[in-house]
Amino acid sequence: MTAMDTIETKRTQADFSEVFANFAASLEVRDLSPEVIEAAKTNIFDTLACATGGISAVGVRDMAGLVADWGGKPEASVWCTNIRVPAPMAAWVNGMMSHARDFDDTHDAAVLHAGVSVIPAAIAAAEITPQATGEDLIAGVVVGLELISRLGLATTVGIIESGYMYTSLFGHFAATAAAARVMRLDAAQTRNALGIAYSQAAGNHQVTRDAALTKRIQPGFAAKTGLISVAMSKLGIRGAQQVFEGIDGLFRTYLHNRYDADRLRAGLGERFDFAELSYKPYPCCRFNHTAIDAALALREEIGGDLSDIRAIRVGVNN
Repeated sequence: MTAMDTIETKRTQADFSEVFANFAASLEVRDLSPEVIEAAKTNIFDTLACATGGISAVGVRDMAGLVADWGGKPEASVWCTNIRVPAPMAAWVNGMMSHARDFDDTHDAAVLHAGVSVIPAAIAAAEITPQATGEDLIAGVVVGLELISRLGLATTVGIIESGYMYTSLFGHFAATAAAARVMRLDAAQTRNALGIAYSQAAGNHQVTRDAALTKRIQPGFAAKTGLISVAMSKLGIRGAQQVFEGIDGLFRTYLHNRYDADRLRAGLGERFDFAELSYKPYPCCRFNHTAIDAALALREEIGGDLSDIRAIRVGVNN
């Protein structure tokens, strides 16, 4: 069976964008267990804490100053400042700020950070939606975190081979879904917003290889896309419909059609994969943490006299 045959077979079921849009638009906090609600609150708290540390990171205040200089409707806050700008711009800087110290959440199995695009988009959406409640914010966060986690878990090609950073690539859709739920878009509007997000989705791995400052900005681009896509959908602009599994959908065009359609859908609304997000003890790539723990354990074992040690060579995963 060819890859195109596989796509045609999968088209006999609804595209996952339709499935997820229906789920997102109908989700209410009363449908969630206390554990799931607590997991969402934990991610909000962690992301805001990371942003507090990130405001002083290289480039963040420059970006905040840039969007302040551009100006516009003062509708949403750039965190840790007194700057208020259009919601997409605020979400953009806040996403960068949250990711800047590499201290943000990690889904080890999905190989991505979830909150840095979702939380800035959800909070900015709440700021521009007077009727939004705290429950709408929580529901939006759950929707966004769950979408990015499922996309990552269902994808079977690694970031090295694909060349994409899944934090930012999938973050475009997750931020959009989060903002759509906070603003109570219906299922059709949410699906259109996801399709509009698809026209903007990006986020490459080369930034990591080149130690580019744009690595920390990419989740902000995703958060900005969420606000733009929802605003366009509310105007009635139609986006792509077969967003994920269409002939030219995300999985084929970006990811060589290597994904598990069943894993994408299984237990949606009953099992919440984002609850498996973990939180870092050290502000660096998760691959470095075992080496740090080993070094700390070795120091404890050796004691205070390190005078005989000239060098230590450590090998880590990459």
